[in-house]
Amino acid sequence: MKSKNKPSIFFFGNQGHGSITLETCLKNNENVIGICTKLNNNRDLLNKCYSYIDRLLRYIRIRSPGGYIYRQPFERYLRPDKLASRSSIPIFSSRDLHSNKLLEFIKESEPDLILCSSFHRLIPERILALAKWKSINLHPGLLPDRGGGTPNRWAVFMGDNKSGVTAHVMTNDFDSGDILIKKQVRVYETDDCGEVEERLVPIMENVTNQILEALHGKIFLNPQSQKGKTNILPPFNRKYRQVNWNKSGIDLQRTCLALRPKSGSIAEINGLKVCIWDITFEKLTDSNYLLGEVVGTSTKNCPRVAIKDGVITINKILMNYKVKSGANLISLGIMKVGDRFKSE
Repeated sequence: MKSKNKPSIFFFGNQGHGSITLETCLKNNENVIGICTKLNNNRDLLNKCYSYIDRLLRYIRIRSPGGYIYRQPFERYLRPDKLASRSSIPIFSSRDLHSNKLLEFIKESEPDLILCSSFHRLIPERILALAKWKSINLHPGLLPDRGGGTPNRWAVFMGDNKSGVTAHVMTNDFDSGDILIKKQVRVYETDDCGEVEERLVPIMENVTNQILEALHGKIFLNPQSQKGKTNILPPFNRKYRQVNWNKSGIDLQRTCLALRPKSGSIAEINGLKVCIWDITFEKLTDSNYLLGEVVGTSTKNCPRVAIKDGVITINKILMNYKVKSGANLISLGIMKVGDRFKSE
């Protein structure tokens, strides 16, 4: 039984780092009085329908190298609504964010802490003001440079050598407000986004525990102003998946890594889309090849394609929801030497 005198928490968050934060609170037997999260009941049904349609299309068009989704980076973590239901905690849909129902519940509950982690919408200021102690967001990236909803995709794409978790006071702007805690992890050149996100898990747990200790008065948090304006980066979404053959080899490599493990870069050849998972790059200073031209094959029969500053070898592709050798592009007749990928 949770004590009525124990500080109370209202939680906003979604599957992923939000799951880690909420689970840490529940493991500590914190007084979580309610949560607001994205409820996926209809989306689950839609995903099943899309999967069935995709399988049917693949059966009809055997040559199609479809199936561009491999694995969601946080699929092994329970959604916050599942965690909350185990403890009989009231659950609100993120669609209720601007409703009187949610506002009145939080008003009546008088939470000490409004805690946010991996939430996809801007929480209204009228809700943030209801926290008796603080309203805090745990951002899975280093502020103020890596704001926005996909900070680690950008960290990988931009070639950052570090990422981390930033706890900050919430305001009426995304990822702004005084910084309370900032913890860093190393990012390596070969890391994909999923590996960086996974490396942040123990950091997220640690920062959550520090916030809880401060809530209970065990430690003091010293707010530090964010220096300059927060850099809110756009979502690293399908707009950035399309291969631009006029980009450098390092840009194409980083794009693939930034999109993994969910998917890869998309290119089109002979009327078919190809999902590129892994490439290697050979720099050439002088080339007469056309951009996007299949100029040969590697010793493993993987296609080699001309780009702005050299030639890439497509080592692996995502086909039918599985990572496979790029040699399939040649052996299945999807392309041959002399063919050319469609340019943007």
